[in-house]
Amino acid sequence: MNWSAFVWVIFIGELLVFSRVSISFIDGWLSSAQVLKLGYVSGSFLQRGEEWVMALLVTPWVAYLMGEYQFAYLSGIGILIVAFAFWILFSSFVYSRSRVEQPSVYYHNGQATLACDIHTIHLALATWIIVMAYIPGISTITSMGIVITSIVTVIWGVSWGVVLK
Repeated sequence: MNWSAFVWVIFIGELLVFSRVSISFIDGWLSSAQVLKLGYVSGSFLQRGEEWVMALLVTPWVAYLMGEYQFAYLSGIGILIVAFAFWILFSSFVYSRSRVEQPSVYYHNGQATLACDIHTIHLALATWIIVMAYIPGISTITSMGIVITSIVTVIWGVSWGVVLK
């Protein structure tokens, strides 16, 4: 286990989460109480299921993957994967920006927020590592590592759209 890589990835990932928490607090979108003061029923940072899964499950798992296994990060396919992840995520966020009907922590006052952009970067980086785990020859991940990565990915996917009360 490369503990240095593990600790750095945890630190950077949770720093990205903390920055979104801080920005959401400043914007008045951190808690349901803040959102109610703005006149909305839901959409706060703390009500988003994927934020909890990202902070408590995905970031630690990605840190474990990067600390335990070797990846060809800068190989041709590795660069292609990260470029594709960023392209898909940024294009989906640009598309969804034009369709905002209910303001939320990431879209309000007619625009996407800085928290949204940081979220997109965090998603793309996590997606990069998770997708590379599935490509034969680009990582040294074990079969059990693939199974756990799949479980984490399913939980992460299911958490999207979950609004906690």
